[in-house]
Amino acid sequence: MKKYCYLIISIVCIALLFLACEKSSIEKEELRENSVSKVDVCHYDKELDEFKHINISENALQKHLDNHNEGESMQDYVIDFAEDDSDGDGIADCADCDSEDASMGAKNIWYLDDDGDGYGDTDTYIETCMTLEEANAHFAENEDPNNQNVFVDDNTDCDDNDDTVYLGADEICDDNLDNDCDGEIDEDCHDD
Repeated sequence: MKKYCYLIISIVCIALLFLACEKSSIEKEELRENSVSKVDVCHYDKELDEFKHINISENALQKHLDNHNEGESMQDYVIDFAEDDSDGDGIADCADCDSEDASMGAKNIWYLDDDGDGYGDTDTYIETCMTLEEANAHFAENEDPNNQNVFVDDNTDCDDNDDTVYLGADEICDDNLDNDCDGEIDEDCHDD
């Protein structure tokens, strides 16, 4: 009798485990089916005075438009669901540097050089059709003169808040900084 009880309990446990797995599978499938689709939007970037291509969820689209259109003309924000690409370079026309020339479609990437050492921060950058000189002139015209954004084409600064720290800098002994961005602090400074 005891054997049969253990057998019945085992069968019930297996059945419950199977049902739990099945329910979990169904819930995951429903989540996949109900996942929100994304839309391509050509968004006017006021800071750069040009359009850029972004991909956001349909749920976020209206909030995005509401946030960016407060008190502004709706014509500044274009929703390009078709994502027209006249020159076939893979970049939507509204964000293409030249929608008729496939060799000129991709935007330039310029990195912020906050400490002015000529080396930029890999995580802080702009994508623009402007040349580096044009971008820096643009920010010089449109920014607070006491807080200028200066961009460079280099992204190897490992500390963009200190102009003595960048890839290849001379190591300064006893400053407790990795001046040359090699992962070591004050190496070759002390004879032990």
